[in-house]
Amino acid sequence: MSHEQVDESVKETALAKLAAVARAMDQPCEHIAFQVGVRAPATVLKRANALLGYLRFAASVHPDVSGAALLSEPLYFDYVRKLSDTDSAPGKAADFLSGLRFLHFVLGIGSREAFSTRRLLGSAEQQLATRQEVRQATVLTVEQVRRLHSILNSSSSPLEKGCAAVMLFMVYGRARCSDLRMLERTECAYRASEGFLVAYTKSHKTGTKARYRGLLLPVLFPAAGLEPWLDSAVDALRAMGTDLRDLTEPTPFFRPPADGGGPRKRGMTSKECGRLLRQLLDMPEPSKHTRCTSHALRATVLSWCSKFGLPKDSRSVIGRHSSSLEGTTVIYSRDLSSP
Repeated sequence: MSHEQVDESVKETALAKLAAVARAMDQPCEHIAFQVGVRAPATVLKRANALLGYLRFAASVHPDVSGAALLSEPLYFDYVRKLSDTDSAPGKAADFLSGLRFLHFVLGIGSREAFSTRRLLGSAEQQLATRQEVRQATVLTVEQVRRLHSILNSSSSPLEKGCAAVMLFMVYGRARCSDLRMLERTECAYRASEGFLVAYTKSHKTGTKARYRGLLLPVLFPAAGLEPWLDSAVDALRAMGTDLRDLTEPTPFFRPPADGGGPRKRGMTSKECGRLLRQLLDMPEPSKHTRCTSHALRATVLSWCSKFGLPKDSRSVIGRHSSSLEGTTVIYSRDLSSP
């Protein structure tokens, strides 16, 4: 199943759940698909699941309450307090409040005052405060990046070489796995260790915003690295079925190997990328002590830039952060994104 088919399936499920929520509250639901717009299907599904959790609670604890009467602050607070008393996940109350905001601001259901009382917000904050320490992904060391170079240059396995090439593309391109899920086209302007390759994608973090639908995100890969790499990496990917020198139509950047052998039809997921990275570098699975995930690839060069003392604005542009300089549109500038 392709990423597009997965997204469409998630979207259909999310819309069906939102419609069930609206019907339970005696609210119109025939235009929900239009109201949701181009929001990410996973986000819509998360909001719908949070609201369905509240409806299940109301049906079991307050079976006599139905329809618009469910849109009341006392019931909201009963549910949030129940989450606290039963040691539910620390973020569950905050997710519920996010669902109520979504219900009001996107679907026009319920009043803002009902979910904005201090006791509701305070209880959700108290539950969030009990979260365990968040451990960020470990960034790669110089030695580990050199190890990827070594695999690319000397491995006898085409699959190993292709995987190492993908990892180096993500390191030097400061790219999320989702950024490279599907490429629209490429431009090549490099020779040996000079120049760059540009890949254009619309499968990225800010791609769901309607005003950027007509813009492709340029991801720049400099030919300069710890050692020359780009020519070898492009050759390794061509051996795997993706020719970045002549890409003129939407193509997955890298198709991960299927269980039965051969590549999958879809692009690589973040979990698959993290697993391949750990296998290449002989690293342990994520634990409470160490977390080497696919995000380590994107964070590595940004961490090096920070240690070098590069200004925050420059790091924001290099990392294609939406907060960079004049606003989100700057991340669509190929020249500004060049390291």
